[in-house]
Amino acid sequence: MNIRNTTLAFFAATVLTARAQPLTPNFDRIALGKWYPANQNAIVTLPRGVSPQALTFDGRHLWVANRFGSTVTKVRASDLEVLGTYMVGHAPAALAFDGVSIWVANNGDGTVTRLRASDGSVERTFPVGPGPVAMVFDGANIWVANSNNTVSRLRASDGSPGNPIPIDSPSGLAFDGAYVWVTSYRANTVSKLNASANQPLAVFPAGTSPKGITFDGSYLWVTNFLANTVTKLAVSTGSTIATYPAGPFPIAVAFDGSNIWIANSVIDGAVTELRAFDGAVLGAVVVGQSPAALAFDGANIWVANGHDGTIWKL
Repeated sequence: MNIRNTTLAFFAATVLTARAQPLTPNFDRIALGKWYPANQNAIVTLPRGVSPQALTFDGRHLWVANRFGSTVTKVRASDLEVLGTYMVGHAPAALAFDGVSIWVANNGDGTVTRLRASDGSVERTFPVGPGPVAMVFDGANIWVANSNNTVSRLRASDGSPGNPIPIDSPSGLAFDGAYVWVTSYRANTVSKLNASANQPLAVFPAGTSPKGITFDGSYLWVTNFLANTVTKLAVSTGSTIATYPAGPFPIAVAFDGSNIWIANSVIDGAVTELRAFDGAVLGAVVVGQSPAALAFDGANIWVANGHDGTIWKL
């Protein structure tokens, strides 16, 4: 099955801001996380001890997975107002947006919860593998990286599962407009998948202890957690273009349309900015303690700091 030709009846509603008008799926925009017009231009402090671990943006709101709170928080991106906090499963660790709903991977109970983005109400909860740690939406399916060396695939319209795909220690997921890519922390590789395959189409080297992964329209960027580097891969061939310094313990990565941002997961945390063209370090921003996740809202980079319970807007 070619993902680009998949009919998305559920996805033909608007994306939150204009739900009454039809929306034609654009898989390149889905891959780049660009659902929405840019917000114009800061810190949100969450309840003590919740430990924000994941972020996603729905076109107007930032959603935050609070690992120790077993909740997700909805924040209006324009003015940082907290609009609600909603119970999900145990220890939520990853988020994805499908154009209508927010999906939450619950690391502690091996499930994925689907929330209605308009009001945070729980629509359904689906079983996946144990210990889910990452998610991505491909225009038709939600992909979930599990701690039992598998990747699960759920049809976004109804949660129907596909057969799990065996991947050694999957830790990060990205979509390039046609294929899903998975980092393997122990294997030091990245795997290329499509929706119909029950095994990787190809496997490529990806540096040491790869964690986060993002797509910039032409290349994949993979953080190498224990090597303090980021690797740039050609999406067409999977070949390594270059490896660049990325600050200490790089864990998450995001693309803002021009530059690559990397969260350095240390207690006195920072976010490192690289020029996507050549990997040159443009600077580092000191943020909160132990940054764990990044998201781009069309204008700003958001950072979730797991240790001090803050969300920074850059």
